[in-house]
Amino acid sequence: MVVRFKCVQMEKTNDPEGAMEATALAVVRVTGGIDTCRVGFLRRHLLKYKDEYDGRLAQVTDVFSDESESPSDRQKHHRNRGCARAVLIEAEYRETPKKKPRVDNDSST
Repeated sequence: MVVRFKCVQMEKTNDPEGAMEATALAVVRVTGGIDTCRVGFLRRHLLKYKDEYDGRLAQVTDVFSDESESPSDRQKHHRNRGCARAVLIEAEYRETPKKKPRVDNDSST
């Protein structure tokens, strides 16, 4: 499954002071090149990297379940009410800047 990360504004309804807005990084399923439905959120500590994640595509490589052989994977599934591992897809080719050759501008010769 391919997903896209989107920076969204969410309304916090369980706030005792009333409804407030909060920023979140939503995970949206991509089907046929079209964003279809929200399938989850990235963890809150990743919000400081929202500019780097917003709009990026990722390929889901592993979905943790309560039937997993790994105890830590089962624990992640229960603690987060679902959990998956994904790899970012590089959407555009970014060429590494080449170092310019050093030029000595010695005007004394």
